[in-house]
Amino acid sequence: MDESGKPKSLQVNIPEHLRAPVNANIIRVSTSSRTGEVIIDFVFIHPQDISKDGNQFGTLVSRVVLSLPVAKDLLAILNSHLGKIKSE
Repeated sequence: MDESGKPKSLQVNIPEHLRAPVNANIIRVSTSSRTGEVIIDFVFIHPQDISKDGNQFGTLVSRVVLSLPVAKDLLAILNSHLGKIKSE
């Protein structure tokens, strides 16, 4: 925010290697009481990805580490946006 309390505009540069979206169908959340961080792993599991021993495996497509205040902001934003979606 600037001195008048109005939000400043923010320009975000998206590196070339991050421009294509990835698909995730599993999320794992870990917290660290030592650092106060929240770690979110996004994993994609394809139904046909089965190892020779019969176990299914997934691929980590992104890991995001958030401070606790940012994780709380994310929770509030998701609650706000998802609350606007009509349940079927």
